[in-house]
Amino acid sequence: VQGFYKQGPAKVGLDQSYPAYTLPQQQPSKPSTEGLKNFIMRAFSKCQSDDERDTMEKLIKDVIQTTKNSGKFYTQDWERTEVPLLPREQIVIQNNPSSSFEINQVMKSQKRRKTRFSLYEPKQDSIPKKHPKPAEPEEEQGGWKIVGVCQDLEKPYLRLTSKPDPEKVRPEPVLRKALAHFRDKYKTRTISYEFFSEQLRSIRQDLRVQGINNKFTVEVYQVHARLSIENQDLDQFNSCMSRLFELFREGLPGKKTEFLAYRIVYYTFQNLYLHLEKCLKSLTKLDNKAPEIQHALAVKRAHLQGNYHQVFLLRETAPNMGRCVIDIFLEKLRMFSLLKICKAYMPSVELIWVDQELGFNNYQDCVSFLESNGAVIQEGALLCKESLKGLKNSRII
Repeated sequence: VQGFYKQGPAKVGLDQSYPAYTLPQQQPSKPSTEGLKNFIMRAFSKCQSDDERDTMEKLIKDVIQTTKNSGKFYTQDWERTEVPLLPREQIVIQNNPSSSFEINQVMKSQKRRKTRFSLYEPKQDSIPKKHPKPAEPEEEQGGWKIVGVCQDLEKPYLRLTSKPDPEKVRPEPVLRKALAHFRDKYKTRTISYEFFSEQLRSIRQDLRVQGINNKFTVEVYQVHARLSIENQDLDQFNSCMSRLFELFREGLPGKKTEFLAYRIVYYTFQNLYLHLEKCLKSLTKLDNKAPEIQHALAVKRAHLQGNYHQVFLLRETAPNMGRCVIDIFLEKLRMFSLLKICKAYMPSVELIWVDQELGFNNYQDCVSFLESNGAVIQEGALLCKESLKGLKNSRII
């Protein structure tokens, strides 16, 4: 049970540290505990669920208490201290014939896991999409050097099976007009997302087959990435992000920190810690100063700590389209937050506060969400103990 919920909603501010993991107040004469903070963050970054975070919290407390009892708390080199092992990371070797079999099974499982996360860009997501139709693989340039002569603004996207015909490929000036044309139409809602997305893919394809890599190319991918975030189309989001960062690595200008922030939040909520670590290592000192990066890192910290109250507060202040990225995972975040609320506020909590805490815009939407996921409501209150069983069996988690 997390302490910030026990304090009550009125006592928790935006800039308050997470109470469950607040370190003891330092004495001016004692060394800094910055290393201990890093040790705690390293430990929680391995956790993939709330249960693992609860287990890790107990293990960390044991380690800290042991060092205090031995008088080494302020002399301990926390940067080099190994983080505790979670149960799934521990291999017990028994003196029986089945030991080797068990170890082989674990090694095979680890190998499958490594293979599963070896792709640079994730291709699947457990969150239901509004657009379940899978995206086509990114268009290939194929080494062709052609110059298009087509003057049509509208052209359907078709997968290439042979060398493209210049008569059916639009040059850059026409592609610029096409992008402006369809952006204006989408703003006035005269075309659907599906149609606009198809036209953007067609524009991207014409750029690739002509080998056009410039500022306009970056703009096209940025527009499509934002559009896919808004419509929770993760297939196109991943496709655009992959190509976009290739262009950034080539030195082309663009809103790099904006999309780095989206990537940090996305990897965090997907529990893709290998990708997240690689992304964080790529940040420069200048990147870290950007407001959107600082906000994304705050979201990451709150999520790793299980501080969903802070996540929902950060959702309200997210820059650019950061809120839309968080909203892709909104149902899961609400469910995880509900489980903690039910543990912290037994026997009951007012439904009006739950509505505000979970970021609903409509009270009835909150009631429908709770009832559809097994919560028990009585006389305007959420019955915590009675709701726990139903919430744990929800389809969302």
